Amino acid sequence: AQIPQQATAESPLSPLLPPALRLATAGTKPPAPSMQAAADAALPVLDLGTLERTTAFLPPEMALSHLRTLVQKVEALLRGLRIPSAVAATGGTLAEAAHSLAGSAGLFGFARLAAVARRFECAVETGTAAAEAAASDLILALEATRRELNQRTTTTVET
Repeated sequence: AQIPQQATAESPLSPLLPPALRLATAGTKPPAPSMQAAADAALPVLDLGTLERTTAFLPPEMALSHLRTLVQKVEALLRGLRIPSAVAATGGTLAEAAHSLAGSAGLFGFARLAAVARRFECAVETGTAAAEAAASDLILALEATRRELNQRTTTTVET
C-alpha cells in the first residue's frame, strides 16, 4: 500500500490533473508536519488484511523469512536513529534505510511504519527542521512494528 503524493498545481503531478482541479489546488500546500504526524499516528500499526493478502501468495517458510528480514531492518534502523546527532551526521543513510523499509513495511501491511518512514525520508531529503521530530516519530513507529513483528514471527513458528 503506497501513500500517493498530494497533487497540487505546483507539484510534478500537476500535468496529470484535470484543468478544474489544477485551479482548485493552486496555492495549496501539503499538510503541516504536525498534522501529518497526527494522521500517521492514526494509521494502524498492522493492516491484517494486507498482511494476509501478501502472505497468501508465499509459502509459509518464505513469508516467515520476509517477516524476519523486516525485523532485522527495523532493528538496524532503530540502532542508527538512537545514535546521538544521527540525523545530522548520517541523515542520508538513514533516509535510504527508511525508504527501503517503507516499501517492505507497506507491502506487508505495516501502514503506520510505511507512512512515517516516508515522512522521515522526505524531511531529511528536503533538509527541513522537521527531520528530528520525524525521527522521533519513526522510532515510535519502529518500536510498535517490532512488537507486532515479534509477536507474529513467534506465533508463526509455534503453529
